Amino acid sequence: WVGTETTPGTETTTPGATSTVAISVRMNLQPEDLEEFTQDSFKKALGNATGSEVEIESIEFSVQCSYTMSQPDGFSVTYAQVQNAIADSVGVEPEKVSLSASSFRRLSPRRSLASTVVDATILTDSADLVVSIVTNAGNRSLLAAALAKQGASVDVAVDRAPQISAVATARVSSPTESAGSLVQNVQQALSVRYGDSVVVESDEDTSSTLNATTSSASDVESTTSTTLSSLRFSSTGGLIPGQVGSGQEPEAADNSAAVVIAVILVATATLTLALAGLWYRRRRRRSDAEAEVH
Repeated sequence: WVGTETTPGTETTTPGATSTVAISVRMNLQPEDLEEFTQDSFKKALGNATGSEVEIESIEFSVQCSYTMSQPDGFSVTYAQVQNAIADSVGVEPEKVSLSASSFRRLSPRRSLASTVVDATILTDSADLVVSIVTNAGNRSLLAAALAKQGASVDVAVDRAPQISAVATARVSSPTESAGSLVQNVQQALSVRYGDSVVVESDEDTSSTLNATTSSASDVESTTSTTLSSLRFSSTGGLIPGQVGSGQEPEAADNSAAVVIAVILVATATLTLALAGLWYRRRRRRSDAEAEVH
């Protein structure tokens, strides 16, 4: 995706002015993607793909996994025991592991077997360490042994294979693109490579930046449409990219709007039929009651 071409925006900016926007990028990754995620390689790839100056501030990886843990006499393992065991088994510090657990539930009243589901998130800023974390986090025997070292004899099952995601914070600059177009360019370039999992966020007021830097009324209208397109969210949680500088709304957004309208119409029709049926039954009961009186 380093060679991905992006269409330049049609708006013109004030001569000598450089647009800079701080962004946060979240995306799901495969193990083979990790070679691109040193700060230097990601900076170069993103700069080439968007035609912008890029300064990477940080990249953090997370590995998410889920376990079912059970004990015959009732689940009594502590948060600290599980946290320390996972950290020990994957090779990170305990504070890099966060947990959330479901409430305890009885699987079989006769056997008095209690278990809980534990969702774990493991953080690291080392791309080199992510692959080994994924491998070890999916090894239930390794985790059971680590729990035993913590004094907890627990049966462990891996409910969900470990999944990788990354969060990168960066500053993107261009002397020719507005802040709104920069956000959209990043979204488009990364979506080509990583699909709908990509979410680009910015705290900048890109609309005001666009209006302040355009040189004519027609440019303002075009770039405002571009900003609205770049900030539209898809049903999968990612931003839907429009055509940079074209002001065209993406086809995916139109399809989503049509689906929403169809759902509303169906719900309205269903409610109408239900109310009509209720009215008819009440009137029938009233007629029957009047007939009995007479």
